[in-house]
Order: sequence, then C-alpha cells, then structure tokens
Amino acid sequence: MLLEKPAFPAVIDEEGAKKKVSQLIRKMHWADHDFSRSTLFYVPYWLYSYDAYSHDAGKTKHISSGFGSLNAFSNEPDAGISGLVQDSGLRKEKEVPDNPDARVIPPRISEADAREIIAVRVASEEDSAKENVIVSGLEIAFVPIWLVEADVAGEKFSFRINAATGDMLNKHSVPRRRKGYAELTRELLDELSAPAGWWKYSVALVSSATNAVSSAARGGAEAHGSGNGETGHGADDGHGVSGGLSQQDLHVIALTIIAIIVILYVSFGM
Repeated sequence: MLLEKPAFPAVIDEEGAKKKVSQLIRKMHWADHDFSRSTLFYVPYWLYSYDAYSHDAGKTKHISSGFGSLNAFSNEPDAGISGLVQDSGLRKEKEVPDNPDARVIPPRISEADAREIIAVRVASEEDSAKENVIVSGLEIAFVPIWLVEADVAGEKFSFRINAATGDMLNKHSVPRRRKGYAELTRELLDELSAPAGWWKYSVALVSSATNAVSSAARGGAEAHGSGNGETGHGADDGHGVSGGLSQQDLHVIALTIIAIIVILYVSFGM
C-alpha cells in the first residue's frame, strides 16, 4: 500500500496490541473482557523541534528547547507521539504492508498553518512571544495506531496503541477497580501458602494491626474528648464505626487474624 507521505513501520500487530490491552485491564484489577473490534489507522502528524527565546533590555536569552507533535487532522498536540522525533532509529517509508482493513486519515493542516499553530502554543507554554519561537525540522509523517475496542464489565472502552513503538497512548482510559474483601483475603491466603510469604506477612501484618489498634485508640480518645465539650454529633459519622475504629481498620485486623491462623496451622499442624 502506497501512502502520500512517509509512515513509521507498524512493528506491533493486532495480537500484540490486544495483549497490551489485556495487560492494562488486568493491571487495573479487571478480569473478564472481550474484544469487539481492532482497526489499524495511519494518522498524520506534524513532527518538529523548537527553541524558545526571550528578549529583555536588548539581551537575548535561550529559554528552552524540545520536541513535539501536532495531529495534522484534529489539530491537537500529542505528547505520546513526540518521542518519535527523537528516535532516529525508526525509518519512514511510503510503502507499507497491504492491510485491507487499515484506514488512512488524510491531513487537513498545511505546513504554514502548522508552523503558526506550533509557534503560538510553544510561546504560550514558555511565556514568550510567538516571534521568539523558532520551529525547525518540521515534517509530516503517518503514525500507525491501533484502535482496540473492548467490553469490560458491561462497558465499552477504546484503547490506542502506537504500533511503531508499542506505547499505550491512553493508559487512563479504563478506571482502576477496587478489590473486594473476599479477593484480598484469597490473595493473602494464596501468598501465605508458600513458606517464603510467612515471615514477610507475619512481620508486616502484626505491624499493620498495631497501627490499626493505635489509630482506633487515638480516635476513641479524641471522640471522648470532643464529646465532653460538644453536642449534636452521633457516635458514628458515616465513615467508620463508633469508637474511632474505621472499616479499613477492621479489615486490617481481620486479615491479620486470618493470616496468623494460617501461619500457625501450616507451621505447627494445628
């Protein structure tokens, strides 16, 4: 397939892109997910480097220099693509492997407009004048990006993977799921099933329990002190339980007790 402008090579195939998405989903503590669609896009970007200066009292001072990228279709900067400007090891070619499902996005921003937009944005970021920004090495290139759509717990999410580098461009597209009490307990017991985990958790959990009890004691003392001088407040503020012992403290203590029982059972055959 011949493109109008050079493109970075797509070194990540569809399965590789899906694997990266699955890794991210599991990292966010989600287990079940299904892929609904995967599409390779060739997206045009203006790649550039810049130098910003300031002029004061007849003196010129170099403020900063850097690299950047501007989406030539949407007119939006993309920090995730900027690294390609610095990677001289990546070759660009107009001829790319045939892919009947691939989509080529046409550029809409001209070189003159891109140079103007970049200068204005850099000047704004560096608190300088547009005339004091020098844009160099401006070139347009297609960047292969996988758009992977997945269903996670009944919701649809879209993930963008730079097929030239393997980088996930929107890592925060799926929220982190809080693990339930049952999951935390199961993971703890799984780790304690190996002797290597006994000493680690016997020390860490006893320390956590001590901190939880100390926290509860301090909370109870503060509640008792404030109760002597104030009225109109219940014993439970809705975030914990009476006496200053929070739900999290109870979980820590409960997990500690379970861990100690398991350690004793495995060690002494109770």
